[in-house]
Amino acid sequence: MHNKKNIKLSLILILFLSLSVMLSSIILNTNAVIKPTKSPIYDNTLNLKISTTYNTSLYINDLPGNPNNWTWAKDQGYCTGAGTSSNPYIIQNHIFNVSLNDCIEIYNSRKYFRIINCELTATGMSAGIYLDNTTNGVLRDNVISNCFGGIVIINCSSLTVDANEMISCVLVGLLIDNGKSLTVTDNIVRGSLVNAITINDCSFSTFSNNEVFDNIGVAFWFVICSSNTVSSNTIFNNTNGMLFENTDSSTISGNTIYNNTDYGIELDGSTDNSIMSNTMYNNFHGIYLHDVSEFNTISSNNAHHNLNDGIYIIGCHNNTISSNIVNHNGDEGIWSTGSDDVTLSNNKAYDNYGNGIRINSGADITCTGNTVYNNREYGIRVFACDDCLVQNNNVHHNNWDGIIVFSGSQRNIIKFNTANYNNQSGIYLASGSNNNLITDNTASYNEEHGIYLDTSDSCVIMDNIANSNNMNGINLENSNNNFIASNTANYNNHGVYLDNSNNNFILDNDLSGNIVCYNETGSTGNILEGNICVAPPSEMDPFILGLIIGLIIGAGAFALAIAATFFIRKKKRKE
Repeated sequence: MHNKKNIKLSLILILFLSLSVMLSSIILNTNAVIKPTKSPIYDNTLNLKISTTYNTSLYINDLPGNPNNWTWAKDQGYCTGAGTSSNPYIIQNHIFNVSLNDCIEIYNSRKYFRIINCELTATGMSAGIYLDNTTNGVLRDNVISNCFGGIVIINCSSLTVDANEMISCVLVGLLIDNGKSLTVTDNIVRGSLVNAITINDCSFSTFSNNEVFDNIGVAFWFVICSSNTVSSNTIFNNTNGMLFENTDSSTISGNTIYNNTDYGIELDGSTDNSIMSNTMYNNFHGIYLHDVSEFNTISSNNAHHNLNDGIYIIGCHNNTISSNIVNHNGDEGIWSTGSDDVTLSNNKAYDNYGNGIRINSGADITCTGNTVYNNREYGIRVFACDDCLVQNNNVHHNNWDGIIVFSGSQRNIIKFNTANYNNQSGIYLASGSNNNLITDNTASYNEEHGIYLDTSDSCVIMDNIANSNNMNGINLENSNNNFIASNTANYNNHGVYLDNSNNNFILDNDLSGNIVCYNETGSTGNILEGNICVAPPSEMDPFILGLIIGLIIGAGAFALAIAATFFIRKKKRKE
């Protein structure tokens, strides 16, 4: 009687794709999840008031001439109302326990209707509620359990799915295919054997305040969607939190995502989205962008205590990552690799087990205004990157160097940074990082050097302050043809130290107060002119100082004794 072809094909396709994603995620990630003792929404059980129990489907097709239309359904006692906005058809307080068919099916409807406070269970490849080519409906306060698909919405618009509970569905709790102007809010989806909520080809819709947990697959999976708002959802104990695949121009905000075995929020080939003010913890990655996800803004998120990285982007250009807090992650705070034209600004990255901010193999990257501290490795790590700007960052108390630029990174500008109190050097250039500009930085109170060049040539180091470092203010090793001018390097071991470094210009630097002003070891052809060298006041050992004072006093007393003896003898001669 009913046409089941669409739902079966849709559900089988989603099942295949979902299992592929789920299995790959399980293979790649093995971190355990932590199940909370109590869910904030789980205890809000619905107060079902039963009117009628049905063991057969309710099938409504409102095409003209179809006998199973809304008028027929009203005559059969399934609903009340008139189908208008002020007096909608209402299906309410029923129990449906159906075998091998959907509990409620509605096709081709433009009438206003409500399905409220029903309990629906279906066996076989069937749905609790199935809507196709239907508008102007509200699904509210229904409990749907043990169906193949909980709620299935195909080719629909202007629907509200509100405060329903979808429990232990075989394939998916909520499936939307080709939807527009939908509102999905305050629902609970739990215990699905594959995905919780799958949305395909949906636009201008809102998904908010849902709680999605204990599903084996993905909590929210958006495929080929645009212009949606996904906000204030709570997502935990799934494989993936949110997956956006080829999805554009959407806002993802205010969600709390935790204890998922894979990613908190994942963008795959998705552009022009705003990911903002989300909290992600105890996932594999907090936020993950890949496969040319471009022109996205990731801002004001808190990604902490994730097993791997707080924010990770690979092969994605023209993204902005700003004002995020990334801390206590198992690897990097923020990691951008193989990505160009990325802006990393005003983030706070601290107490991460790897680097605070890691930038690999990119070009034209702007890293500015970040506060990076107490990371187990480097503060800011720039590897094989060209034409980047590292500016106005405050990088301190990191276990290795504050800022490192290495592995052939060229034509980068490092300026106006503060890199103090790091366990190695403040700023470190290494491994063929040539033609870089280091200017107007402060690199002081570091355990090793203030500024350190190792095997890096033709760089300009000028107008920096490198004071009170435990080793050298500016240290060059195997680095040639560099221009070092107008820097202040005071109260270090050496102001400037050249080790096997040739043909460098060391001009007009203030090298006051160092134990050694400057030194060359195995270096030739360097020009040192106009530098200020003032030795620090010596601190004499108290014992030596006392000995000298004693000798002076003793010598004075001896001199007085001799003088007295001389005068006494002279007086006796006169007598």
